[in-house]
Amino acid sequence: MRVTSAPRLAAFTLLVLVLPLGGGLCEEDHCVTDDDAVVEVGTGFGAFEPLPESLPITFGLQGGFHLDGALRIKGVFFEPLGLLGDNTTRMPVVSFTSVDAEGVVVGGYEDLQIEFRYEDDDDTSVGIRSPEPVIFLVPDASIYDGQPLTLNATVTDFCGRSASASAEVVAKLPP
Repeated sequence: MRVTSAPRLAAFTLLVLVLPLGGGLCEEDHCVTDDDAVVEVGTGFGAFEPLPESLPITFGLQGGFHLDGALRIKGVFFEPLGLLGDNTTRMPVVSFTSVDAEGVVVGGYEDLQIEFRYEDDDDTSVGIRSPEPVIFLVPDASIYDGQPLTLNATVTDFCGRSASASAEVVAKLPP
């Protein structure tokens, strides 16, 4: 009969306990899905809402103007930041722009990593960017008041799955 020392047994036990947890976080597991990658452009604070006909132009804390938007994604891998710990490299990369009626990009962001949260804790396949807004930039409120803008968004996960969407809205200064 072979006797195993306590340190060896402890190391083996630790290895057995850690391996299944690490295997569950394997990146390849997250890259396998039957869902098509979809992103929707909308609005809302706390809940995703379909984009209305017009959105108010907001004066931001940093001195610029913007439209507050929201994104809803499905078939694109994400985990709320609290579950990621410090592993922000697995956050989706998002690009979003505001485009005027002549097709000119008037503002936007490229390749920005942002956090999504579950839209419904019972369905972890759908994520939303809310209550923090997605900022669609408007460089000059007086020029774009009453004008149509196309809001574009592209979301790409660390697996390389990507989805894009566009929505038209009329920018309005508040009364």
